[in-house]
Amino acid sequence: MFFEYLNMCHDPNIKFTMETEEKCQLPFLDVLLSKQSTSDNQCSCVTSVFWKKTYNGLLTNYFSFTPFKYKLGLIKTLIDRAYKINNTTQGFQNDIKNLSVILKCNLFPSWLIDKSVKRYLRKVKTTEQDIDTSTFDASKCHFYKLPYIGFYSTYTRKKISSFIIKYCKDFNVKVIVSSFKLSTTFSPKDFKSRVV
Repeated sequence: MFFEYLNMCHDPNIKFTMETEEKCQLPFLDVLLSKQSTSDNQCSCVTSVFWKKTYNGLLTNYFSFTPFKYKLGLIKTLIDRAYKINNTTQGFQNDIKNLSVILKCNLFPSWLIDKSVKRYLRKVKTTEQDIDTSTFDASKCHFYKLPYIGFYSTYTRKKISSFIIKYCKDFNVKVIVSSFKLSTTFSPKDFKSRVV
């Protein structure tokens, strides 16, 4: 058998493992492949999102001190993942229900989850217009990063953007707000002076 041959070649340095399907299902990376029989005695492959047994559903808490756009981005990413992995409508609906439960366990409000799902599906259904990026020159764009310190960071970013639009129309500026670790500001370790 080829599997046994591989293990013999590199034994004991490398040990290959093999996973077989159980109940007509086989996980592959983040995708769960399910084999289903159709009415005309054909086999079809159904894909859905795969969660490991060790997954505990721990995500960014809704009340954590992070920018709100990061929280929206988390919901959008998980919805997009479910939409692109599933190849059936029923599977997508089931994954969205599971996703909703997980997000609620992380204290995300129901209205925000429902609104994000509707907005995503609306965006998918509408035809996306091609954006002309030929006029964009990255060398002329100036990027500035601000630390996230709550409301003031978002307020400052909006103010800077409005001033640029009002007074410097030809000046291309992108202001980015990002979270940071305390260790980048100061060290939590206690450095004691050495006695020589």
